[in-house]
Amino acid sequence: MALAERPPEWELNVFGSNMATISRYRDGALLINGIDVAPLVEAELNRRLPGRELRHAADPVGLRTVWAALERAWAAAVDRVRAMPEGTVLR
Repeated sequence: MALAERPPEWELNVFGSNMATISRYRDGALLINGIDVAPLVEAELNRRLPGRELRHAADPVGLRTVWAALERAWAAAVDRVRAMPEGTVLR
């Protein structure tokens, strides 16, 4: 069944904006004005978060690769926080 033929999990109408209707489907589709933008959002998140695209690893080698990427991302986040000015980090 095509997306347009089935009911969404939820739908939101945004009046006064350029986005008239936002619909979310259980299979991951996210439509804005009838265009599925989920693949675009996925691609952008994967670009911003290296290693994210590996999160569905199915074997031990893949899981080790994901874990290494996660550790690198966490270390980078901690380094950014440590470089922040005094008093800007909530503890």
